[in-house]
Amino acid sequence: GIPLYTRAIVMIPLAAAFVAKGMGIGAVMAFVIGSAGASIPELILLRSLFKTQMIVSFVLVVLSMAITTGFVLSYLFYTSGRLHIFKGEVWKTIYYLR
Repeated sequence: GIPLYTRAIVMIPLAAAFVAKGMGIGAVMAFVIGSAGASIPELILLRSLFKTQMIVSFVLVVLSMAITTGFVLSYLFYTSGRLHIFKGEVWKTIYYLR
């Protein structure tokens, strides 16, 4: 999700649609952090303000935070044996066997 430009107003409905279609919560959060943190328009703006080394560091930090958050959330949600998802107007808990 890093090169993709996604507006903040679209992120929550898009993330909800991904989760409703079965995408893992960790992958969804990694997508949200990556696309909100370091999109191409943002990098172009930062290029006019900072040196290349600083921009590369920024992208690496955003990428590492997105991946780490994705793995941590995947571990927390999927090792507990239940997954909470939003269907319509009700939160449902799905119990599953690993």
